[in-house]
Amino acid sequence: KNFVEQSVQIFQKIGDEYGVREAKEILAEIKIYIREFEEAKKIIDEIYNLTDSKQKKSKYEIFKALCFLGEGKIKEAKESLLKSQEIFPDSQNDTKFRICLSRIKFHEGEIGEAEKLSYENFENARTNFEKILSALNAIQILDKINIDSVIHKDKREKYDSFLKKNNIELQSFPYFSL
Repeated sequence: KNFVEQSVQIFQKIGDEYGVREAKEILAEIKIYIREFEEAKKIIDEIYNLTDSKQKKSKYEIFKALCFLGEGKIKEAKESLLKSQEIFPDSQNDTKFRICLSRIKFHEGEIGEAEKLSYENFENARTNFEKILSALNAIQILDKINIDSVIHKDKREKYDSFLKKNNIELQSFPYFSL
């Protein structure tokens, strides 16, 4: 068992409902990035009604959208993103929301918009983890575009350099290495 699963058990033993929910939220996110989507969605469903926070419910819809995108279910991902925005309109500024949006745009053939969104997401990330996720997403989009331009090579180099500086390898996040 990993440390997050152990944390869930500890919080359950001491009756800390908030701790259980927060640890399960982290566990769901980890499951997404290692492509265990069914398990992640099961956890999200468990914790969804354990909060009255619109911001949390919105975040869980974004997590669902990430799962659906990983499964290639674009329509369902769009529905979850829309629901996220309905619940908490500011969610559109969330890094993971914008990652989902860039991937949806890519799948819908709006390649330029997808690449632009992924670049902006990287540049505007507030935390190092958000920047890592944004770089991984941007690399995946650039690699799928496969355009041999100086601008794309420079961006790819920038993302690679950032990940290397943070000791992150593409394989560490199977979600972004398809």
